[in-house]
Amino acid sequence: EAEVKRERDELAKQRSQFQSERESMRRLATQQQSIVLLDVGGVHFKTSRATLTSIPGSMLEAMFSGRHDHLVATTKDGRVFIDRDGALFGHILNFLRDKSTRAAIDMLTDIEREALQREADYYGLKEALFPTPRRVFVVGGSDGVAELDTTKVLDLTTTVFTSGPRLDT
Repeated sequence: EAEVKRERDELAKQRSQFQSERESMRRLATQQQSIVLLDVGGVHFKTSRATLTSIPGSMLEAMFSGRHDHLVATTKDGRVFIDRDGALFGHILNFLRDKSTRAAIDMLTDIEREALQREADYYGLKEALFPTPRRVFVVGGSDGVAELDTTKVLDLTTTVFTSGPRLDT
């Protein structure tokens, strides 16, 4: 009887794993059914409609939502043409695919990051790619004897204080 229970438990575990795997494959199949070919500034990309529409309210979401298909220009080979910087669009597309990976963006030079911010703004993705930090400066005051020249910065997201710039006295 204990052997039968163990086998049932093992079978239930395998069934659960299989159902999870099947659901993952179903999501992947749905995503792959709507492949979109892009030509962004001469650079070719292949992605899914789901990726392009993953940020509500963005220009890409509007373009590829299906609401404006009749207005979207395509090239002879069926690519949607967007007259923007293709190299920078690669960073945007990678972000849309996996919003948790920012390493490549963080490694850009200041000039490249500014250019990417302009592109993100064009696509309506600036806040998603470069969220405005939610911080409050806490300025020193007086300790009863002297003026204090220190500041602290409170990150409202993490509720952690860090040292801020010193005040000129």
